[in-house]
Order: sequence, then structure tokens, then C-alpha cells
Amino acid sequence: MPERQILTPEVLSDDFTIDLLRVDGPLGLNLNPAQFARRAGTGMIDLVPGVPNFAQFSLLVADTVMAYAPATGKTVVAPGLIIQTVKEAFSYVVLASGASRWHVLTAGGVKLNHTDSEQVIVITGQSNAAGSSAGGPNPASNMVQTWDGVTGNWGGSDYTGLPWSRAAPDGNSSMNNIALARAHRIQENSGRRVFIVYDAVGGTSITEWVANGTASARYAALKVKVEAALANLGRTAVDEIIWAQGEEDFRSSFETHLDNLILLRNQFRAETWCDYETPIYMTGPSNLHDRYMPQVALRYFCSSIDNRCIYVPSNGLRTAYNTLGVGTPIPGTGDFTHFLGESLWEMGNIRIAQARATESAADLFFGRSSGPASPAEPTVIATFDTLLNWKSRSGGAGLSETFDGTGVQTAFTLDYRGTSIDTVLVAGVSKVTPTDWTLSGQIITFVVPPPNAASVVVVTYGAAISAVAATGSIGWGYAAYPDGNYSYAFGYNVQTDNLCNYTIIAGREISAGSLGDYGAAFGYQQSLISPYGFAAGRGHIIADDGGAAVGTFSRYVAGEADDVMFQVGVGGSTGSRRNGFTVRKSGTVEIYAPSTAADPAQSEEMTFRRLTNTTVRLSMRGTDGVVRGVTLTLA
Repeated sequence: MPERQILTPEVLSDDFTIDLLRVDGPLGLNLNPAQFARRAGTGMIDLVPGVPNFAQFSLLVADTVMAYAPATGKTVVAPGLIIQTVKEAFSYVVLASGASRWHVLTAGGVKLNHTDSEQVIVITGQSNAAGSSAGGPNPASNMVQTWDGVTGNWGGSDYTGLPWSRAAPDGNSSMNNIALARAHRIQENSGRRVFIVYDAVGGTSITEWVANGTASARYAALKVKVEAALANLGRTAVDEIIWAQGEEDFRSSFETHLDNLILLRNQFRAETWCDYETPIYMTGPSNLHDRYMPQVALRYFCSSIDNRCIYVPSNGLRTAYNTLGVGTPIPGTGDFTHFLGESLWEMGNIRIAQARATESAADLFFGRSSGPASPAEPTVIATFDTLLNWKSRSGGAGLSETFDGTGVQTAFTLDYRGTSIDTVLVAGVSKVTPTDWTLSGQIITFVVPPPNAASVVVVTYGAAISAVAATGSIGWGYAAYPDGNYSYAFGYNVQTDNLCNYTIIAGREISAGSLGDYGAAFGYQQSLISPYGFAAGRGHIIADDGGAAVGTFSRYVAGEADDVMFQVGVGGSTGSRRNGFTVRKSGTVEIYAPSTAADPAQSEEMTFRRLTNTTVRLSMRGTDGVVRGVTLTLA
């Protein structure tokens, strides 16, 4: 045959189609019309003389030509012979006639096993694992069987028959089931016999599987069934597990449910019948449960902790809620938790087959009375307690800061609260602690002053992303650290101490010390070192309980015997602090009377001007605009 010539045989039967490759290709065949004529109408094809193959699986099952002993019109097949179906590419090995177990029994009595052995599926969980609705496909293939926990033997796959007609946990009162759908999909795609081990009870918490380890009620019951079924098959391990649960635990926190999922996974993986790589399909509950934390924990567990536990999405699957009431005055009524039979089938037959290991973050924002928030949500609810922006972390790759050297300065104040300094470079040379530098709080001090140069010091923080460990706090800006619980820090280089709670600061270079609880500070260069304080403006230090200051650089920066309750600062810098007005806890009022005091600018206002150490000028502007005054002599 020329190199590119294609051989097209005469079509003898419409039962099958044969594509022949060129003779020098990977599947060169040498067939003759006599062989086709001998098999016409049987579905059998001699790809190799004397070795029967079939156009499709259904013709193999229906075959009456193959036989163990010679007879008229029969083809003898010996144990060990491999038989294939062309359409599905299934491969089977002929068993001895006396074999006690087999995957396929042809109509002519020949026993076959799939070359890839059987598949064993385990399903457990609560009501959606059990199946709470009838309807949907029910193929009832004799190639799919279900372990009957009552008889201790294999039953069928018709959900109207045993064991499915039994009550939970050994059946589901003749409802459809996710594992049944999954098993039929595997069987149809592979030609393998599929076995199901089932144990599920509606309304059960995950604690029924993990509270007492493997002795937990539902886990122990499942374990007994799995081990009995495997022993019956002569198998040592299952091929996959389906977990469908979570609805009963809708009140659980994210942390609690996540911990329980990890316990469950660990229990399964510790069993000799569940290998490390055995896929565990975890099906999502109905859309109703998108608003609850167990659903969030389930997705997070599968996508961020163990990708061999594969999340199977349920969005779009229908419950009674999606069908009852449609077209009536009250659409959307009824059960919103349990999937319809058609959806149970879709979950097992289609969605599990399409599910893949994924990697993603957990949902952090939810809408009001709904699931994960969309951009259209007018209000969102955060799942976390404390929030920081990226520039307010205290560790992470790329986090660093630089300083200019003077050749004299040895101490530098760090902006970031780096819990772990990774490297310190001076003029490109690595420096180590304590030989070259020490750290006290946020002050890094060098033994030798860095040279006089710009950006000569480079401090790099640990590569692991780190931040404050506060509860209910928010930090936003640059090096904004609300280290105290329920405290808020906004702006540039602002921070609350770890022991400072219920305080808010906003601005630049503001701090609230360990005693600065229940306070507030706004502006620039403020410090709260006592509780119940308030500062606005610049340069204030609130040192007395309940003290407040406005203006700039108020005078009192340390605790006074007669507490300073209110200050109006008129100072110009830390070296020229001054109050225009001071109120003490005793009720004493102090008024600044400078020698440069001007006349009152508005009517009905007064000013005090110091003339000498013994005389004061009191002036008032009247409603007629005239300033009048009196000079007081002091004794």
C-alpha cells in the first residue's frame, strides 16, 4: 500500500464503525472480508484473527457467541484473553468459568474482569449525603452495587430497591443519591464495576464523626461498613470518599468547623483503607448556607489547607425553594436546604467529575443576610476583627526603611514595629547584633556612627508577613499600629501600645502609651501617656488622667500635683512650650498675660497685659468700639 493510502472496508453492519490507520502507523491491521462476514450482526470484530473485540460495551454484555467450550457458531475464549470495546476503549480479561467473582457476565455466560479492577466509593454525611428527594435518573445498572449494612452483602443500584429502600443509616427510603450518580458516571466512562459504601443520617453535626475520634458514633458505623465491604471484595483500600455535611452546624464559627474538618481528614488519612492521595470530595451545601461560616470553612479547607480534599460547588443546584411558588404570588417557598433528585444526580454525575483541586483565599466580606459580598452590596460585613493596610504590616518581603547618616548620630527611630529584623546594612555592609547594633523598643543604636551619607542605613524586616495581634482594631496609613485592643490608628507613623485599649489616634507621629486607654489624639506629634486623655493640634503630651489639650505645644508634659485638666497651647516648639489658658482639677484657672498682649479685637472682650511684675493692665472693648482699661497694682 502506498505510504498515504487509506483503506476503507465495505460496511457489513450498522452495529459498529471501524477506522483503519495506514499500515506503517501505530495500529496497522491485516483484515479480510471473510472475517467481517463471519461476525456480521454480532457486534464482534476480529482485530486479530481468533481474538474477538466489540464495537461497544452493550454488544459485549449481550454477546452469546463467546464460550468456554467448542460448539457450533461459538468462539472459544481462554482465561487470560484480553477483550476490548472499540467505542469506549474498555479492556477486560477473561476469567475461568469457575470464578466466584466477576465484573461482567455476558449473556453467553463468559465471566470478565475489567483490567483496572473495580472502583469503591464511600459516601457519608447528613441529609444531602443520604439523599432527601426522589426524581432524576435511576439507571439501576447491574455494574453498580451498594453495600447492605443489614445483610452484610452487596445490594443493587436501583434506588427503589434494597438497600436504598431501607431507612437511614443503611438506606434513604428510596431517594436519589450523589454516590449513585457518581458510580454510574464512573461505570459508564470506564466500564468498571463500581461498589458503594453508604452511611448517612440527616440532621447530624460533624461532631458525630470527630468528637470522640474514630469512636464517634457515625464515624465508627461507617468504618465498620467500609472494612466489611473491603474484606468481601478482597480489597484493602477505597478509591474515593464523598463528604456532604455542614447544614446542621450552621451556628458554628469558622474556626470551630475548620478544626473539625481537619480532625475528620486526619482520621480518614490514618485509616489503612484511605491512602494519602485518596480524593475526598466535599460537596457544598445549598445557596442558603453561603451566609454561614461552616460553608466558608469548607471552601477554605479545600482550597488552602488540603487540595486532595476537593470542594464541589453547589451553586445553581435546585431545592424545593427554587421550584415551589414559582409563578404564584409568593415565589420561592419551601425547603431551601435539601437538593431535588435531579440536583443530587447532577452533583454526583457531573459536578464531582468536573471538580478540580483549587487554591484560593477565604471569603472575607459578606452581605447582609446573604453570602459572600458582591460589588453591588450597599453594606458588607467583615469576617475578621482587626484590619491593617499593607504599609502598616510589621514584616513581609520587601518591607524596609532607610536612614541618612551624619557621621555622628548613632540612634535612629524605626517607623515599623518590626518584630523580626532580617538584615541591617550600613554603606552596603551587613551589621549584626549585638556586636554592631542594639534595639530597644523602636530605637536602633549603632556602636559606630554610620557615615555621613544619604540612605546609608537600610533596615529590612522578616520575610514572613506579620502585624499587630490586636482584637477589634483598625490601622490605616504608613506604619499605623493599633497594637491595643479596640484601638484605631490612622495616618503616618501612629501607634497605640499593646496595653492601650479603646483609644483612637489620627494624624502623624502620634503615640498612645501603655496607660493611654480611653483616649483620643488628632494632629501632629501628640502623646497620650495617661488614660481618658484628649489632644488636638500639635506637640501635646497628656500626662494627667482626663487631661485635654488643644492648640500647639501646650506647657504641661508631666503629671502635676494638681492635675491639669485643660490646656490651650500657644507654644512654638518643644523648647518654647506655653499655655494661653489652663484649668486644673482644683478649679484653678490660669490665664497667660504677656507684656505684648494686644487690645481686645471684638466688643465685649477683655485682655490682660503684664506691664511690670507688680502691675497688670486690664482692657475691654465696649459695644461702642472704644477700648477702655484699668491698671491694677499687685501687692
